[in-house]
Amino acid sequence: MIIKETKRYRLLFSYAFNFLKKESKIIAYTLFVFISGIIFHRTGAIGEIIIPNTKTLSAYYMNAFKGAITNEELITLDIKHKDFQYLSFKRKQALRYGKLISSDDDYVPALLNTKNKTVKVSIRLKGDWANQFIGEKWSFRIKVKNGDTVFGMRRFSLHHPKERNFIWEWIYHKMLLNEGLISLRYKFIRLKLNGKDLGIYALEEHFTKYLIENNKNREAPIIKFSESNYWSGANLYPSGYHDVESYTTADIEAFELNSLRSDTLLFEKYKRAIFLLGGFRDGSLTTSQVFDIEKLAKYLAITDLLGAYHGNRWHNKRFYINPVNSKIEPIGYDGMPGYRINSLSIHAYRLNKKHHETIFSDKKLLKSYIKHLRRLSSSVYIDSFLAKNEDDIDQAMKIIYQEFPSYEFDKDVLYANGNYINRVTNPEDGLDAFFIKNERDSLELKIVNKQTMPLVVKSIYHGEKVLVKEDKLIKSKILSSTV
Repeated sequence: MIIKETKRYRLLFSYAFNFLKKESKIIAYTLFVFISGIIFHRTGAIGEIIIPNTKTLSAYYMNAFKGAITNEELITLDIKHKDFQYLSFKRKQALRYGKLISSDDDYVPALLNTKNKTVKVSIRLKGDWANQFIGEKWSFRIKVKNGDTVFGMRRFSLHHPKERNFIWEWIYHKMLLNEGLISLRYKFIRLKLNGKDLGIYALEEHFTKYLIENNKNREAPIIKFSESNYWSGANLYPSGYHDVESYTTADIEAFELNSLRSDTLLFEKYKRAIFLLGGFRDGSLTTSQVFDIEKLAKYLAITDLLGAYHGNRWHNKRFYINPVNSKIEPIGYDGMPGYRINSLSIHAYRLNKKHHETIFSDKKLLKSYIKHLRRLSSSVYIDSFLAKNEDDIDQAMKIIYQEFPSYEFDKDVLYANGNYINRVTNPEDGLDAFFIKNERDSLELKIVNKQTMPLVVKSIYHGEKVLVKEDKLIKSKILSSTV
């Protein structure tokens, strides 16, 4: 009886051992999942790591699917071998020196194909810094020959979407257009070069009369401050000083100068534009004498809301002289928007102080600027803008998703910047007033601005008696002004 019980236990033990041996992987996996579940639950890893990553992965595949089923416009470029070798040489040169050294002599011939046409073009590399030529997605400037156009444009650029912060430069130009300002055509396309698919590129319109006509304006010169001294002077002056020196000495140039010279009326407008912009720079003309104040104020307010300060640097600015009122208007360009702000254009942080202090020394500009800052920064305006452009934003994002499905458009940047602007333009405690002395026919006060925006003291009362009835500007620093 005892022998039979022993055999039975041995048999059960043998079965159990063989089962554990055979199913050891399953058991180990089950224990791992069980123990991991306890650890993840106690440490909060499920809510903080696993679920968010699952959502990110889900969004990635959803975005990729949206991109896959979206039709995009295709540009095909064919460049002869020897000409492509020259572009490769210029690229290697840029990588060696850290920046591109370019001129109009760098253009090479090519054929450009779209769905509807084939045109002859000239093409060169474009961009200031060598980062635009790392990898295979080089940046290009294209001129269409023989009076043809591509998408209604004679000149345009092609670059990696990240060079203008993906969708944000598109948003920037949409908002400029929404506010009645000159806006570049900006879109996302697919590019093939010599049969190789280079993926999604941003196409950005360049500065020609077609830009002006597309914005329903009359043809007139587009001008800018020359950048040549800025780039060449970087190694000649102490750090930071070259920005001041190069701005002061920069020539004022026109796009399509040969066309202006062939038209007497346009060339006279060009000379007028040089006179105005030069007078603004040297201080002989005020901001309101030179610029369309309302349009300049809107441009600056949009720059602040979108954090588009790269385009607000003097050497990145482009201007149009309106032949109707002979006033200069800004053209938004290369804004690099989409970042949260901690200052405004008026503060001139990391901007040329001489240029911006001259702009904001004009009371008319200040008044209009603050008005548009408050309007554009409101959640009502932002909600309306996003709703109005929702379908177009969605379409542009689907094209971006074809190559960059992990990219997301963070709308919260707009609301965060709007909240910052509201706080700065509506201070709770804007100024202090200190009694200095009181004489028989005068009262002396010290008015101190306590915030970073300028203040205008419109009047001062003592009881019901008006002591001062005039606009007195107090600069946007902690400085005092005696009235």
